[in-house]
Amino acid sequence: MPEIPVFTSRTLPQLADELSESQRNFLDAMWDQHLAHGSAFPRRQLPQVLGKQPVGELFTGMLPHLIFESHEGADRCFSLKARGALLCSAGAGITSVLIRLLELIKRLYEENSKLAQLDNETLEQMLELSKRESRHLFAYLRLADLIEMPFYLSGWTQDQATWYLTVTDQILDLYLAPSVLEFLDRRLAFPDTNALSSAPMGSHAQTQLMRVLSDGSRTEALQSWYGLQACYVAHDRIQALNEVSHPDFDCTRLISMCQELNVSAQHGNAHAVIMLTRAILDHIGPGFGHASFKEVASNYSAGKSLKKALERLENHSRTVADRLLHAPIRAKEVAPTMQEVSFPAELEMVLAEFCRLLKNPSKT
Repeated sequence: MPEIPVFTSRTLPQLADELSESQRNFLDAMWDQHLAHGSAFPRRQLPQVLGKQPVGELFTGMLPHLIFESHEGADRCFSLKARGALLCSAGAGITSVLIRLLELIKRLYEENSKLAQLDNETLEQMLELSKRESRHLFAYLRLADLIEMPFYLSGWTQDQATWYLTVTDQILDLYLAPSVLEFLDRRLAFPDTNALSSAPMGSHAQTQLMRVLSDGSRTEALQSWYGLQACYVAHDRIQALNEVSHPDFDCTRLISMCQELNVSAQHGNAHAVIMLTRAILDHIGPGFGHASFKEVASNYSAGKSLKKALERLENHSRTVADRLLHAPIRAKEVAPTMQEVSFPAELEMVLAEFCRLLKNPSKT
């Protein structure tokens, strides 16, 4: 496996130059597809980019830190990751706008620490964005796979004329960073765990991973990132549920919901993800000795980290689910994003405790 390059705002031009002409054309084709339709690039259209060049040569050095493969129905498709988008022809312009956006949000936070949301009209005015720049920024934010950013794309209207950024508490890290560039470079350089997990032991990539895992301040972010991108509910956790033998509780439906949740997350089905999350929470309360998950969150005796996960799932994820499940149609709507509905790290902690309890029937 090739060494995983270090991404920073300064190395992006060099990394782009190291790509072959076919690879650059492929990145451009994927970006154009995403920009125009918000969809992945069908594998069957590769000859339009490659001609009769062998497909394997195209991917050398590209997977998995620039693109990923998925399935849409019976078709195999390719999509850009955030780093891959920055190496396409539009990448330099996207990087420039992204830096300006970070500088603006940092300044607004300094003026108002309660800054919560911004719409595209405000951003276009304050950043003096052209319509093209605004459209490219929106498309880039939809990729949503740079972790620990101080904002995320929280919704948009069906015609995409209006969209919103929600500011997260990572804004404090941006405020405390020596510079916006250093803040962004740390996010760009954060290793892609899909790439690292298959790297040979002892390689530079594995060394990167071990360094990140040893940094306690970033472990939770890594767990959340890995959970979303690789498998929402870990296969090991589903296997552990399969092995549970309890006289009062049958995990068959729970396992099925977890498997459906993984499929929904893989395909970016935000409504399905949050509704299945809520269904799982409603389902597991008795395993903790309570009739409802609300009672679990309020009364279950747990360590600080688990207690925080229980409360976040009850107070935050349930609020999101209720809003999306029960809200009637309105004159203008915005679609939820995966970042808005994703709670993989918290769900993992709760399911781990659920397994532990059911393997010790005397405790339930």
